[in-house]
Amino acid sequence: MISDVLIDRAIIEKVSIFTKLSLTVETGGFLYGRVNPSWVYITDYSKPGPNAVQTSEGVTFDRQYIIAYTDMKRKSKEYVIGTWHTHPPDTSCYPSNRDIKTMKSFLSLSKGLPQVFLITMLKKDEICISFYCLDYMGLPKVIPNIKFV
Repeated sequence: MISDVLIDRAIIEKVSIFTKLSLTVETGGFLYGRVNPSWVYITDYSKPGPNAVQTSEGVTFDRQYIIAYTDMKRKSKEYVIGTWHTHPPDTSCYPSNRDIKTMKSFLSLSKGLPQVFLITMLKKDEICISFYCLDYMGLPKVIPNIKFV
């Protein structure tokens, strides 16, 4: 099970900006990098895409944009290792039931490779950032060690 996330601080800063700019709708995208059973190394992220549908209850990514961006990342040996998305301000960074369902379906498509899920939210003018993976029972588990590279 994943116990460490390695991530460039610039990615967190960019995702934080999207969080601050998306107060009335959720936004998000994919996470790219490398993974093994105990750690993930996040090297990039995607935006939702120009034709994404963003509402106060969720985000549906622009499929064509995500496919094209993912193909570009594969050429540089970076792979989809999870997703990120925002929650409405002053709610919770914990995955909702809808998030858990999405995480399970995403994991089933990953051919058994571990996946990481990032949830961000603005709480009292501070950014809440939480990384999760699914445990062996299919329940969200906080990834405890975040290392900036």
